[in-house]
Amino acid sequence: MDIGLDLDIVKTEEDVMKMLDNLLEKRDSEWWDKFYTRDESSVPFFKNIPDENLVSYVERGILNGGDALDIG
Repeated sequence: MDIGLDLDIVKTEEDVMKMLDNLLEKRDSEWWDKFYTRDESSVPFFKNIPDENLVSYVERGILNGGDALDIG
């Protein structure tokens, strides 16, 4: 798949973000629907486990118990 990327220009974090935007904007809604409806995946955010950063925040006392609103 040609994503129109000149590999010689990817030198900064901004270049990487532009590359990802260029790649992802070419995905149609059917592709994204299939991506998010997969039952099994090796992508970490599809696993039924707490986010490791969130666990770290709780363990270090940065976050305490309370109410949360999850807007997905």
